[in-house]
Amino acid sequence: MKSNGFPSHPDGMSNRWKEIVERFNLPILTFHGLRHTYASYMISKNVNFKVIQEQLGHVNIQETINTYSHLTEREKIKASDLFNEIL
Repeated sequence: MKSNGFPSHPDGMSNRWKEIVERFNLPILTFHGLRHTYASYMISKNVNFKVIQEQLGHVNIQETINTYSHLTEREKIKASDLFNEIL
């Protein structure tokens, strides 16, 4: 790790994550998979897509929406169910 706190090699964080997974006998999940899990969890908790976009470092929000919008299908069903209650 460099003195500025950043890994000295692009794979540094992935390698460190792999060490943590092995040390604590965690289910196999790549660092990139952990990133997707984090984003999916944030969406399930109704965090604004703009916030998620910024946290993931996506250049534009469209990339975030295109990657994760399928996760909001459940919300569409819930919205339909709520509307059906009115009828």
